[in-house]
Amino acid sequence: MFRKPFKVKSNTQMKGSEKKKLKLELIRNFPILSVENLKEIVPTKDDLSLVKILTHSGESVHFYCNEKLPILFSRADRLYPTLYLLWKFPNMIPFFTTATEVLPVLQGGADFMVAGIVSPNPEKRFGKVNKGGIVYINLTDNKAAVAIGECALSSHDMYMSGGRGKCVIVLHTFEDELCKFGTFVPLPQCGPVFLKPVASPEPPPTCVENEKPSYAGLLRDPQPAPTHVTKLLPVEKLNVNVDEPLDENDSQVDKLSSPDDIVTYCFLKALNTSVRNVKLPLLISNFYKVHMIPACPEGKTVDIKKSKFKKMSKLIEDMREEKVIEVDELSPGVQSIVNVNYSHHLLSGFVDDRCTSSSEKGKSDEPKVVEKYSVNASVLPLFSEFLIKKGESMTVSEARKYTAEYIRKYKLPLPDNPSMVRLDDTLRSIIAQGVNDEVPEVVKWEEIMNRVLYKMSRTFKITTNANAIFTQKEQKGKLPHIDIRVANKAGNKKVTLINNLEAYGVNIEEFSRECQRGVAASATINQVEGLKSSQLQIQGNQVVFIEKILTGKYNIPKKYINGLQFAPKKK
Repeated sequence: MFRKPFKVKSNTQMKGSEKKKLKLELIRNFPILSVENLKEIVPTKDDLSLVKILTHSGESVHFYCNEKLPILFSRADRLYPTLYLLWKFPNMIPFFTTATEVLPVLQGGADFMVAGIVSPNPEKRFGKVNKGGIVYINLTDNKAAVAIGECALSSHDMYMSGGRGKCVIVLHTFEDELCKFGTFVPLPQCGPVFLKPVASPEPPPTCVENEKPSYAGLLRDPQPAPTHVTKLLPVEKLNVNVDEPLDENDSQVDKLSSPDDIVTYCFLKALNTSVRNVKLPLLISNFYKVHMIPACPEGKTVDIKKSKFKKMSKLIEDMREEKVIEVDELSPGVQSIVNVNYSHHLLSGFVDDRCTSSSEKGKSDEPKVVEKYSVNASVLPLFSEFLIKKGESMTVSEARKYTAEYIRKYKLPLPDNPSMVRLDDTLRSIIAQGVNDEVPEVVKWEEIMNRVLYKMSRTFKITTNANAIFTQKEQKGKLPHIDIRVANKAGNKKVTLINNLEAYGVNIEEFSRECQRGVAASATINQVEGLKSSQLQIQGNQVVFIEKILTGKYNIPKKYINGLQFAPKKK
């Protein structure tokens, strides 16, 4: 994109209000950034300039400069970090590693291919990225980013491609025209990515160690590439993002020797497992009893009093400061978890393959169902305050968080009764049932939250199987459940009808054959008018067998299956 010279249309200093909007956009796009990071990227007092350009291909692009150093650029209303910013904050986005000789090819305008990925662990070489996700590329002998772009394929698609096709559509490379704009900074030498040598198509040329340059402005003290080390629990004890495979006899549980380690481990495991299926907000007391204690490995005991935290409140506060969770006091004296930052490295890199208790084995293949709410015209005035556009979707906790921020921003809670909220024009239009509906001046917090969710459009996404073999695109409407019904046909013969199997990644033809073999009855697949997916019809009342195969082989929880009550009554 910036390989050829571009035309500068304007270069202006940003106002305070524009800086605030930029911070909100950074929070939304890169939640891993801390408050301190944001202050460095968008300083309150220092000058920050907005440069509008026209690329050689005629595309309109904006980029932001701190002390004449490009740190961010925006195209098609999407924000990207520059290489200079990634040298300072390398953990902002995921990365791929390639051989040194690939860099000149990328600088010449080529996209990055799947075959160019270098990794010591073939099983993890594709990472966990989505199609269109922002990633950067570094070299085997240098951790510093040398290119940035968008994923052309998801990790699963890369795995299925057989090492062929595009991996990253490259937008910005080292030494392109964007790098040369303003203050040019040489490529820092941050050391090799892998501790052990990795085979590449050809041996990379010998790297000459350069003296680390001194950076101007924002890049004064470049951070090393992310190692995911935390003050709460060392990386070697959590097995976070370790490239080398563990030895089969090396148990992660055995490394949890101290009460501090066990408490932190159980906290992260609970968030990564059972809490994912719970609607937030979640009471802290319930989180400890229902989620943390069951997450404790066999042979270990969760004892907060013996740990450095001493109290649950101290653990929660530490995790809140680490930006792992967000906590709010929804009722006086009672705290709840209102949001979980699953993109945080402690959660995204958490591995629990060897210490799952026997009661949890087999649950990894459960469908992951994410129900979201989409912004429409009815609620756009509220969410546009946070640069959220029409059509964007969010979880219940995110919708509640933005609504609460809006209410606090305009100081709408009553001073003498904080549980009641004074309505402004925006909230009044959301609360109103109709055009001529009379709306009270003051309503409860919960009523506003419920009404906002009611006015939003509902969406859902279903991912099944441990390796994400089936991932459904985000769909509009309510989440469809697998629907089982028993109907009477001519001659008082019963048939079992099953709808929405395909929504959960079930191959209906294979499922039909399994039913034929399992119950020795005929099964047919029908296309019924008014239904979005195929309907399976099986001779006889086969509800018991269908429940067994859906919950057994496919690990679909009963809460997503309707009609189990039609099973024959036991005599």
